[in-house]
Amino acid sequence: MTTAVLRTDSRKHDSLLDQLRLNIFRSSTAESDYLLELDDARAVGQKAELKLLHARIEDILRTYEQKLPDSEKDAFNDMRDQVESYLVIIIGIVRMIGANASTVFSQVGSAIQ
Repeated sequence: MTTAVLRTDSRKHDSLLDQLRLNIFRSSTAESDYLLELDDARAVGQKAELKLLHARIEDILRTYEQKLPDSEKDAFNDMRDQVESYLVIIIGIVRMIGANASTVFSQVGSAIQ
C-alpha cells in the first residue's frame, strides 16, 4: 500500500468514528428530549428520531467493521460491545418509561414539591 492510500483509509476510518460519536451524542440528547416531552404528539416524533439514530449507529458499526484490518478487530469488538450495551440500556429506558413519561415526571415533580 502506498502512503496516500494509507492516509485516505485512515481519514475514512476517522470520519466513521466521528459519525459514530456524533450519533451517540445525538441519541442521548434525543432520548432525554423524548423522556421529558409532555406533548404526546411531539414525543412520537422524538421516538422516531431516536430509532433512526440507533439504526444509523448500527450501520456505521457495520461499515467500520467491513473496512477494518484484522489487527484491530479485537479492539473493535470491545467498542461494539460497549455501544450495543449502551443501546440496550437506552432502549430499555425508553420502553420502561416512554409510554408513561409525562405521568412519571409529573408524579416525581409533585413528590418533590
